[in-house]
Amino acid sequence: ATPQHRSTYQWLQDSSPAGSRLNTDNMN
Repeated sequence: ATPQHRSTYQWLQDSSPAGSRLNTDNMN
């Protein structure tokens, strides 16, 4: 995974709880 993608996921996670869930699903 590229740092840019990680940044986007981090932003989503900080943006809302839904993003955190999506991030986990995408990572896993």
